[in-house]
Amino acid sequence: MDHLKIYHDQEAKTLTIWFDDPKKEFLVDEVEEDLSLIKR
Repeated sequence: MDHLKIYHDQEAKTLTIWFDDPKKEFLVDEVEEDLSLIKR
């Protein structure tokens, strides 16, 4: 795994984990009410 970026937004109460370059990701799929996956 070359890139791992973690963003925590306390105000929005979100945690975003990027396993690659965020610019490559573009498809968001809501898995559950409080869980979304961002895929390429």
